[in-house]
Amino acid sequence: MMPRIEMRKCPAQVDICPVLKICPKGAVSHVQDPAERLGGRIVIDEARCDGCGACVPVCCGHAISMA
Repeated sequence: MMPRIEMRKCPAQVDICPVLKICPKGAVSHVQDPAERLGGRIVIDEARCDGCGACVPVCCGHAISMA
């Protein structure tokens, strides 16, 4: 199973996202995108992610689930 982000719940702010720091594989990053409502989005690199689920309980927007 791999983590999935429900974008409408995601605060997508690099300065408050604890998931960016917790991922042991460094698979989570913030991408600036002026088309997004907050100027960016959080993304998960599926090639780097091992599906450990460490991101799920620390997501401040409760936007990540395992699917």
